[in-house]
Amino acid sequence: MTDDYAGYSVWKQWNPSQFMVCGPYERRYYKGEFRGLDLSGRRILELGFGNGGFLRYATDQGARISGTELLAEARASAAERGVRVYALDLSDALTEDTGNFDIVVAFDVMEHLTREQLLVLFESLAKLLKSGGHVLARFPNAQSPLGCVTQNGDWTHRSALSGQVLMQLLVGKPWTMVRAENPFTVVDADSALKRIGMRLRYATRRGVEWTLAKLYGIAIALDPNVTVLLRRD
Repeated sequence: MTDDYAGYSVWKQWNPSQFMVCGPYERRYYKGEFRGLDLSGRRILELGFGNGGFLRYATDQGARISGTELLAEARASAAERGVRVYALDLSDALTEDTGNFDIVVAFDVMEHLTREQLLVLFESLAKLLKSGGHVLARFPNAQSPLGCVTQNGDWTHRSALSGQVLMQLLVGKPWTMVRAENPFTVVDADSALKRIGMRLRYATRRGVEWTLAKLYGIAIALDPNVTVLLRRD
């Protein structure tokens, strides 16, 4: 682990005692992001599983989980719970599990990689996934001015990405973009008035996107992050 990641888990406020804990808000979020994808019985590989929230969600949906993680304390927590942890370069996964995965997940990971590392990663993922398998990834949205807040809020970010940039990087490779859009929105508040306020706020944001699309003829997601779903062809 490089010095760039020293104290990273403390900065992220990840607590080993809370590893693989997934609260109601997170569950609703994951359910929305994975709409149209059945996780039950699927083999899922999560890149950079962090504090393990998605691992818990996927397990509860009946998925068979495994993952990679840079931080040693998170790897230890995963191993204690019986999660198969692969090497960061996926060399052991490529030896043992070529063509065996249904879904690869990467929340807030790809922005930490250089262009060269991303190309190597997707070459590996194309080998690990079954034909028709999917990659779901979320990263800071470089096509939105709001994405600068997220992109520049972490010293370890290396690449500015968007759905369009990612597909440019993967031209000629066996990938199809299924969708690239704002992350799923969870309306979560403890009162009806607050829930109404949140819905109005989100509706206003979508109205701004619609207006800009009409003015400039460019339909883009404007949230600070963007979620992409790719299919392995």
